[in-house]
Amino acid sequence: MDIRKKKTIISFGAVIISALVMAFATKNLVRPAGTISGGFMGIALMADMIAELLGGSLPTSIGLLCLNIPVALFCAKKISTRFVFFSLLQVGLTSFFLALMPRVELFDDTILNVIFGGFLFGSSIAIALKGNASSGGTDFIALYVSNKSGREIWDQVFVFNACMLII
Repeated sequence: MDIRKKKTIISFGAVIISALVMAFATKNLVRPAGTISGGFMGIALMADMIAELLGGSLPTSIGLLCLNIPVALFCAKKISTRFVFFSLLQVGLTSFFLALMPRVELFDDTILNVIFGGFLFGSSIAIALKGNASSGGTDFIALYVSNKSGREIWDQVFVFNACMLII
């Protein structure tokens, strides 16, 4: 088997595992703790929480797709098409798994949910990155700006995520 096929198989496997872990962590640990993550997943979770407070519903899975697809399509020409494909696959699979996955209450303790949720969520991102993909969102924007201007904006992404968590 040649190296390109191996890389593609590894990317597919990493993206599938990453999406499963992210959906599990989001649905069973992060969301029940009443917390959010950073990036577009955090925005989708926050929109879902606000909709619930107003008596409505905006599923996180739908919000995640609605936020990621336009940004990915806009950025695709300035960043790797392969990276965008596998990242969008990760986002799509995460949304799919979020919609299908049953909620299982693992811990009654919020702190345990936060600790294990953060660990698993972070692990899911690392798995995606090992497969030469990402969980989308702000990664697309940061890479687009970096490729277009030569400037890195990871500090601004960090500040944006910190502000979301404070809210």
